[in-house]
Amino acid sequence: MNDSIFYSEALPALKKVFLSAGPKINQAFLICDRKFKTHPHLKNWQKNNKLKIYYLSAGEKNKSLEKLPQHVGKINSLIRDFDKNSLMFISLGGGSLIDLTAFLASIYKRGLPVVHFPTTWLSALDSAHGGKTAINFQNIKNILGTYHFPKAVFIVKFFLKHNPVSLKQSAYGELVKIAFIEGGEFYKSLKMNFFGNTKNKIFPIEKFLKPAIQAKLKIVQQDPFERQSVRQILNLGHTVGHILERLCFVPHGLAVGQGLHFSLNWSFYKGFANKKHFEEMRALIPKQKAYRLPPALFKKYLKQDKKHKKGSRINFVFIKKPGSVFIRSVSEKALLDEAKRQGLLKA
Repeated sequence: MNDSIFYSEALPALKKVFLSAGPKINQAFLICDRKFKTHPHLKNWQKNNKLKIYYLSAGEKNKSLEKLPQHVGKINSLIRDFDKNSLMFISLGGGSLIDLTAFLASIYKRGLPVVHFPTTWLSALDSAHGGKTAINFQNIKNILGTYHFPKAVFIVKFFLKHNPVSLKQSAYGELVKIAFIEGGEFYKSLKMNFFGNTKNKIFPIEKFLKPAIQAKLKIVQQDPFERQSVRQILNLGHTVGHILERLCFVPHGLAVGQGLHFSLNWSFYKGFANKKHFEEMRALIPKQKAYRLPPALFKKYLKQDKKHKKGSRINFVFIKKPGSVFIRSVSEKALLDEAKRQGLLKA
């Protein structure tokens, strides 16, 4: 896997981006969030005849199998004269656009290099790293995908610092998740910064960007293709989180935060986490809206979870303490019973 990380204040010259993908690369196909079409930072790129740009609206709607023929048709029309051996894909946008671009790069002409420019805090922390690609099918999130590791990820501070506060808050769920997994100094520093802030201050997420990325990649490197279940610990908070995303349209980071609440509460109830660690960790997860989900729909989406195993069992990530999480196979019934106990399901 590659995943070299570059940090810059503004968009780098295209020549540097080409070099990051390999010595023979001198042409590119960029899939770009439509809102940046008239952005001054893109002007120099737009003038380069070695780059073709496909503008898309952000969000899950374009990241689907149903839309795939449209995307491939657009690629063919724009780069039919480009040489495969010198061609790369580039994404510039949030997580859904990165997922789509990486998927297309992995299948187009049997695979081309890809480089990511995440423009949201959540994608900069999480989606751009680790090599997972995905598209949706029939409202099933990320059911189709490949592993296709980026040659590089460029973190451009200009885009991140202009994110609205809501996007910064959404990314916090993934940040806390990786801190729970990593533990150590990373967790201690996050805790100190969280409790050191007043209610009027915004948590300084930028301070934790680099260590969060490094912590994720450390896990990915141990199990890049998820063959040993090591990488599955990164799914902490995602079992319930993904269901909330789909049923209640909760933004991913906030949904993961709610999923962390669920995992931590269940871990304490089963005696895996002691009271001290439970209370300390719970205080780091922002309080969120209470949900009362229909049991039948909850069960339906649970069955569609990628961690669902044969015999109505699912790999669930529990927490002992900061730096100590583990996977245990649980029955579908046990998870549903716990969701009822925590008041997540309607009676």
